[in-house]
Amino acid sequence: RNKLIHEKNVILPHDIIYKVESYIREVDELQRKLPTRRVDSERWRPLEFPFHKLNFDAAFNRYGKCSCTRIVVRNWEGRVVVSNIVINNNIPNSFAVKAIACLQVVNLERDLGFQEVLIEGDALSMIKKMQACDIDDSLVRAYIYDGKHKPGGSNRCDFHHIQRNANRVTDILAKEGLKRGKSTYLVGFVPLFAKHTAENDRCRRRSGDTESHDDVPLRLP
Repeated sequence: RNKLIHEKNVILPHDIIYKVESYIREVDELQRKLPTRRVDSERWRPLEFPFHKLNFDAAFNRYGKCSCTRIVVRNWEGRVVVSNIVINNNIPNSFAVKAIACLQVVNLERDLGFQEVLIEGDALSMIKKMQACDIDDSLVRAYIYDGKHKPGGSNRCDFHHIQRNANRVTDILAKEGLKRGKSTYLVGFVPLFAKHTAENDRCRRRSGDTESHDDVPLRLP
């Protein structure tokens, strides 16, 4: 407004959206650099029986207005149960990308029917929104509401925030899935381009490597 009055500059809507998205990326980067509890190194680790773990991530193509949600489901032994790539079209901006991914991982968890699950991702703001008891009034409130109130699902569902380098498999697959532009649903394995990373994660569990994450527990109805 000040630029319009004093400098007679007209700022187009897409320029405003681009600046807001850049600001959000800067905030997310600062959050990742903040000190966290660390023990040796951060790596993906499965839980003990009978938990299943769902790791999710998302990538966004701002010019193509599409996003890719990537979900990897593992059992307590670290074996891949399901890997799922979902291409989402007609995404107006980056605000909704992580929220859509969060809703899709909750939907998959409930469709699979596991009794005890842990959902992990590096989308800190979305995980906090899912954990919060108050009503969300942000631009993504519809996704958050659906994620909290969809009927069915497990007896216990905990959300954990992890750093991006502990979410490597889904990070790789989200970016590659966006490039390929195809949705996939695979039972028992991940695509070949992520197989090496997934196997390394299993081997590190056996060798006793550790990870750190910020626990944000949530029990869904």
